[in-house]
Amino acid sequence: VTLTDEQRAELARALMLQSPPGELLQVASDVRVLLKDDALLNSVALDVFREYNTEHMVAVSLPESSGQFLITKAGELDAVQYLNPKRNQVVSVDHIKQSCTGVRPAEEHETTPEIMRSLRGAVDDELSSYASEYFPSAEVAVYGNLKSGKSATQSQRLTMCVSSAKFNPRNYWNGRWRSLWVATLNPTFGEWLLKGSIKVCAHYFEEGNVQLDTKHAHECMVPSKDPVADAAALVKVIRQEEQSFINKMGETYISFSEGPFKELRRTLPVTRTKFPWSNKAHSLASELKRAK
Repeated sequence: VTLTDEQRAELARALMLQSPPGELLQVASDVRVLLKDDALLNSVALDVFREYNTEHMVAVSLPESSGQFLITKAGELDAVQYLNPKRNQVVSVDHIKQSCTGVRPAEEHETTPEIMRSLRGAVDDELSSYASEYFPSAEVAVYGNLKSGKSATQSQRLTMCVSSAKFNPRNYWNGRWRSLWVATLNPTFGEWLLKGSIKVCAHYFEEGNVQLDTKHAHECMVPSKDPVADAAALVKVIRQEEQSFINKMGETYISFSEGPFKELRRTLPVTRTKFPWSNKAHSLASELKRAK
């Protein structure tokens, strides 16, 4: 079967978007070998890297060792510029290198609306405290904006992102946790509609290829009082739901170890003892051969 250039480009795109955490460049390099057409690969690479970086909420280092920030869909201003709400900056990024190429102050229309700044800051503090306690190398981003409703009024909306990655290719594993929570205020009823999604991806590739790719969604209502109380209440729900998800994953692994994984293992012989694979034991084969 001969594929058109469009079909080959779409396959390349799909393969790269499925790259495990921390391995996008390696997958792109392998796809390049398969395609044998640099022009075709280059035609889709930038869009693929941009989509991958925003979907995975990749953390990028800021200049002069001033910390990191997350590339997210919520903070995207254009193809290469992203809002860093904590510092009120706009950061330009190189999606291929996953690096910062420039920083400038955010303009008024790009930053958090004034009515939401105290709330956004309070939520950022609460979420950062929680994330640093439970996730290694976690980065947090909290965005505040006004969402137009059916009437002339505008609802306050918070978008809360947590991304934590751990890369250890020398020991053949990489992984990333990412959670995205969106809270929209209903001023009529004085409560927040909180919707969240959690995604976990891990890859273990020593003499094989084992991947974990799981997700979880949650939705609930949270009463609204004031910025400080709302920040604490929203992050409390996030904390409880994420910890519940982590506990359920742990329970699943235990049941797998005692069930499906156990059935895959080679059982012990009737003697119920392991074979002594020592140098002396290896001589058994040669002794049997001489006895023939």
